[in-house]
Amino acid sequence: ETLADMDVPILWDAQLDSKGNLYLGTGNEGVIFKVEANGEVTTVFEPNRLMARSIAIDDRDQVYVSVSPDGMLYRISRDGDVDVFLKLPDQYVWDMVFSDNILYVATGSHGIIYRINTRSKTPEAEVFFDSEETHITSLAFESDGHLLAGSATHGLLYRIDSDGEGDVI
Repeated sequence: ETLADMDVPILWDAQLDSKGNLYLGTGNEGVIFKVEANGEVTTVFEPNRLMARSIAIDDRDQVYVSVSPDGMLYRISRDGDVDVFLKLPDQYVWDMVFSDNILYVATGSHGIIYRINTRSKTPEAEVFFDSEETHITSLAFESDGHLLAGSATHGLLYRIDSDGEGDVI
């Protein structure tokens, strides 16, 4: 069953908010779309970048969007207001995931995972894990709280504890 029909060449990420709205990150211009349950599609953000590669949604339904290749993170409020949240030192943001109010951000071209307290008045990107890989491309949490991180160029899978210590599994 088709929910919505859009004319975009690449769909990079899709995330649901608590109300069942689906947010889509696309390329080649990095447009963010919101698809409501009834199939209505609206454009919520047009950063005019190559790709909106990753989306993460916090417990207040604020949408965080990464655009590449400039390492910029944007925040979209529940009301649709967009602001620059943080500029990362890395060019590429491949994935983002929340644990409580902490945003974990997978980056390249240095293979670093950043940890950001999104509730801080002055959020900073703290290095949480520094791999020997070029890119950390995907993130997911295990039920026990360990962070799993996939990499490129060697396709390694890391298991990282809450102190940022990790091993290849």
